[in-house]
Amino acid sequence: QFVREFEAVANVAPLNQVQVPVASQFGYHIIEVLGRTKRRLLVITVPVNIKPSSQTLKMLSQQAQIFHDQAEKLGFDQAAAAAKYRVVTEAPVLTKHGQAMFGSKELNDWVFEAKKGDISPPMTIAAAHMTIIVQVSDIQPEGIKPVDEVKDQIKQAVAKVKRVESVAAMAKQLRAQLGPNDDLNKIAGSDSTLRAQQATLGPAESVSGIGTEYAVNIAAFSLKPGEISQPIRGENAYFIIKVINVMPATKEQFEQQKPTLLKQLLQEKQQRFITKWLETAKDNAKVVDYRSKTK
Repeated sequence: QFVREFEAVANVAPLNQVQVPVASQFGYHIIEVLGRTKRRLLVITVPVNIKPSSQTLKMLSQQAQIFHDQAEKLGFDQAAAAAKYRVVTEAPVLTKHGQAMFGSKELNDWVFEAKKGDISPPMTIAAAHMTIIVQVSDIQPEGIKPVDEVKDQIKQAVAKVKRVESVAAMAKQLRAQLGPNDDLNKIAGSDSTLRAQQATLGPAESVSGIGTEYAVNIAAFSLKPGEISQPIRGENAYFIIKVINVMPATKEQFEQQKPTLLKQLLQEKQQRFITKWLETAKDNAKVVDYRSKTK
């Protein structure tokens, strides 16, 4: 399978003749067709749903709890850096009556009971197939601010909402043009303001050009390979996504990473033991300050 621009030339080019450069979304291609065949390949996809075992879930739960304990002692960012975890900082501001992050009411309820700097216990987000730990970075107090202080913020917020909502009807029309097996490039070329791109993402990963759009991430994890979404309203735009491929975790991948995970768990346990030992030693130590004494 090739992009349309490549395929259009490759299908008609004479054998053994180098063609002029062809432009596509991936760059420029110089094509030479060496041969053709009439053979057809019939490919049948056999989906195999891989679910983590209870042992894997237990291990992940232990890792999450260890990180939480380290974050409480060392600080959130320091613990994340030590564990080589990526911290997502583009989370939108939460409001009591607004949309819950990742659709988790449990997370929303915890946030509004927490204080600034508090670190949450591990929380499982079933829709996104992940466990998260969050820290409250700032709290905006309740109350009415003077209009002059928030006038610019209101203008920006209203303009942003209007800008996004202005393309809602267009997004529905474009989605109606797509068949079950269509490529998103079919509609991307109909307007210069539209853009189609491929991206590999995890439950909370940002995508180049759009940042972190949680609605997009959650929708991607709920679709099957080849399925096209309905228009998705994000924070900054409407999106239509098609899942090309899903790469589930496999036992082979786990076995490859198992030595590293075990080593990491051991190091974290050792660090916890040493930290606890130092705290106990300091609590039990009898220290006399002689610095102010003179001979």
